[in-house]
Amino acid sequence: MESFSVQKLLYPFFDPALPGAPDAPFCDKCLAAGIQPYVHMDVQLNHREVTPWNRIYLYEAEIRQALFHKQIDPTEPGYDRLVEKFGKDGMKDPLVIKGAEIK
Repeated sequence: MESFSVQKLLYPFFDPALPGAPDAPFCDKCLAAGIQPYVHMDVQLNHREVTPWNRIYLYEAEIRQALFHKQIDPTEPGYDRLVEKFGKDGMKDPLVIKGAEIK
């Protein structure tokens, strides 16, 4: 087995100016340095306060904001389903019982 040396990689390990996640450029640098990257799929990483437990909540909050600020084109596929779930302005409360009056 070939020895591993971090000295083979030049800092910075990724370019923040490139679009997308830094993982791909990092793996490219590893391969260029003769280091075979491996991925352990059982490990869950948290990025920017996003965890497996709050990911759906944060996604739905972003969708609600985008609907509220009219940042989603109504001709986009799936727009009707988002409006059905969150309302045209993103303020529909899914916990309100159908037919109940809010006072």
